[in-house]
Amino acid sequence: MNISDYRYIIADSRSVFDPSATVFAAIRTEVGDGHRFIPALYDAGVRAFIVEEIPQACPDAEFMKVDNVPAALADLARQRLDGIDSGIVVTGSHGKTTMKELLFTSLLSLGRKARRSPRSWNSSIGLPLAILDMTSGGADPDTCYITEAGIDGPGQAEGTVSVIGASHHTGIITAMDSEHDEAFASHEEKIREKVRLVSHCSTVFYADSDPALGRILREMLPDGAEAIEVTQGSHPTIFHAIAAEVLRHIGVTDCPADIPDSIGLVNCRREITASMYGNTVIIDSFTPDLRSLREALDFMRRQTTAAQSSALVLGSMLYRRGISDAEKKSIVDEAYRLAAGVGGASVPHGHQIERRM
Repeated sequence: MNISDYRYIIADSRSVFDPSATVFAAIRTEVGDGHRFIPALYDAGVRAFIVEEIPQACPDAEFMKVDNVPAALADLARQRLDGIDSGIVVTGSHGKTTMKELLFTSLLSLGRKARRSPRSWNSSIGLPLAILDMTSGGADPDTCYITEAGIDGPGQAEGTVSVIGASHHTGIITAMDSEHDEAFASHEEKIREKVRLVSHCSTVFYADSDPALGRILREMLPDGAEAIEVTQGSHPTIFHAIAAEVLRHIGVTDCPADIPDSIGLVNCRREITASMYGNTVIIDSFTPDLRSLREALDFMRRQTTAAQSSALVLGSMLYRRGISDAEKKSIVDEAYRLAAGVGGASVPHGHQIERRM
């Protein structure tokens, strides 16, 4: 099986948009086994699987049999990043997703090529899936890849660094606080584990939030690497201050005076409201791009029932700074395709799709 032939690699059996373009990774955990979802996915049209055990009664399916599915995903992600050196890794106690999305949106606003890991896919399983998602169709050396990395216990950084260490040379550490301290012998031990996530970077930007962070960075970074403390200064938030420093660092010299400060921070949570006449309103104000739209539609599909019709309203996605009419049309076309069921699949719940511009 050639993984590059498939557009989507998923580990959540509910997140199938285009069955013929999907590979399902059957992950075993302490609380569940993804292998048990294979028959239903097969019946739904999925024909490619990464497994530790090949099931019966799937005659025309393709299986990649491995000893350990999460390890195989990490290996695939590492291979996808071969030849890339434009990666930025974002970690910290909180604000990782906010920081990543602000930097991503800033680069898009400047017409730069950038991709970022979806939402908060930053765990030992989520990060390889994020890399595979970002590099779907092949990695591009001219694209900036922004990857969010998180830990919640000792010894977790090593696996992440083994995947991104050769490709991500700029690090960002957002504010550090007491989150997950209970999982470590001390607060400083947690900081050290976070620093390990960026210990391969040549330059690390960090928020002035913890007096121990700068000291530990200078202890653990290799000779020649630089740790740069960032303060909020005149910027709206510390996130904007870090974004401005990183943009300069990666060579963005034509940045308008209001970038990134004029860009709002994303709301990382969806709002679900019971409205009039039995309607449910779902507001997803995450970064307005098509990758986020796919996540939003997937979420809506899980929240609605067969008795409800669905309407998709595109907001600021069509009004991003510098967007052309051709790009707007491309977004509408792709949004229509996603809402109708990617790849020609049936419309969710059998509803009609009406297109208005």
